[in-house]
Amino acid sequence: MKEFFGSLKINIITQLICWCIFILIDENFFISNNYNEDFALIASIICLITFLIIYIIYIDKYIKKNNYSSLLFNIFLIVLWIIFTIIIMFSLFKFVDIKLLHVCVGSGWDCFLNGIEYLLQGIIMIIFIIIIIITRLIITFYRWIKKNKVK
Repeated sequence: MKEFFGSLKINIITQLICWCIFILIDENFFISNNYNEDFALIASIICLITFLIIYIIYIDKYIKKNNYSSLLFNIFLIVLWIIFTIIIMFSLFKFVDIKLLHVCVGSGWDCFLNGIEYLLQGIIMIIFIIIIIITRLIITFYRWIKKNKVK
């Protein structure tokens, strides 16, 4: 159960950072409306890559320090990440629908894809967790091969 709360803490912190950066850049009035979605997605991808690098470097130390089961911790991390991403993604998309976020002042084609970037951000974050799974499997496989190497 301690693995659940450890992964919950990491999920809340990283999700809030990613989504806040994305929303602050997307809803920025100082950047042209034509570019703020692009900048928000790029900043979010940079943020996610940074978290991936931090994960690769520090997760084993964090698991060992807190005496967690690595498998349980990573399963909770993945499941909670997907759940939080879906909940936040659809909540923000609902805010776009009721015009609390991303209010389009144009008409016609100007508002055609209004708010789709919030769904795209959620999809990118789910792809990110798949990359973490693949990375973790590769690292585990490499360590297993290195440990069981025939001498």
